[in-house]
Amino acid sequence: MENLGANIFPIVVVVLAVLLVVVVGVLTVGKGGGSRAWMIGGIIVLALLALGFGLWSYREWPTDVVVPVDEAPADAVVEMGDDSRFNPAQITIAVGDTVEWINPGRTFSHTVTADPRLANAPDIVEIPPGAEPFDSGRIPPGESYRHTFDVPGVYVYLCQTHTDEGMVGTVIVE
Repeated sequence: MENLGANIFPIVVVVLAVLLVVVVGVLTVGKGGGSRAWMIGGIIVLALLALGFGLWSYREWPTDVVVPVDEAPADAVVEMGDDSRFNPAQITIAVGDTVEWINPGRTFSHTVTADPRLANAPDIVEIPPGAEPFDSGRIPPGESYRHTFDVPGVYVYLCQTHTDEGMVGTVIVE
């Protein structure tokens, strides 16, 4: 029942489109528009149907995160859900380990930003000397990002879009 609005949307679009054709046809037949009016109405219906179903099909569908068969599992996983938190907020790994950030949420995109030049709060970001800064870019729901840590030290990263909500995480590389 929670998706009733999403399931009824195509029906509403079809009903509105048919009503529009009837109104256009009725209004123009009396003015001598005849079959041309019905043709214009039909074109309008097709355009509205294409637009309506295009928008309906673009909505977010539930997805599962799938790791490709040829990719080894990450050494650590951090989730970034709709609660705008990194979970866990702090992890400890070994040099050479790979961390995967997964966005299992259904609403928000997130970033994993450990680059002071790109961060909206550069004073929060911290990387050890000799380490390369990194940034995931936007990670939409159902997607993930991986980074391998080759330099020991403390990495403090943030989500560009949810820093104000305290979405900050730490990776300690030993």
